[in-house]
Amino acid sequence: FARIINNNHYNRLKSLMSDGTVAVGGTTNDETCYIAPTIITNPPLDSKLMTDEIFGPILPILEYEDMSSVLKFIRSRQKPLVCYLFSSNAKLIDEVKKKGVSRNIGR
Repeated sequence: FARIINNNHYNRLKSLMSDGTVAVGGTTNDETCYIAPTIITNPPLDSKLMTDEIFGPILPILEYEDMSSVLKFIRSRQKPLVCYLFSSNAKLIDEVKKKGVSRNIGR
C-alpha cells in the first residue's frame, strides 16, 4: 500500500484514528509513514474524523436504523465530497441521489 506523503499528514491521520473504534486495519509504521486501510466505527459526530476532510486510508462508518434520520443528519452538515451507500435496494439508492446529499454517491 502507498505511504502517506509526509510526517505532518501522517501524524494528522494517525491522530484521527483515535476518534472511534478501529474495526479493520489500524496498523501504522512511524518510520515509513504507513497507515493500513482502516475502518473506524461509531466516531463521535463532533470529532475531527467527522468534521475534517480525511484524504487518507481511513473510512468512518456510521450505522442507522432508518433512512430518514440518515438524510436529516447529512443535510444538517456541510455537503460531503462523497456519500457511500451500501445497499442493493434500487429504490433507496434513487431516493438518496434525488435528495442531493452529496456531490457523488458511491455504491
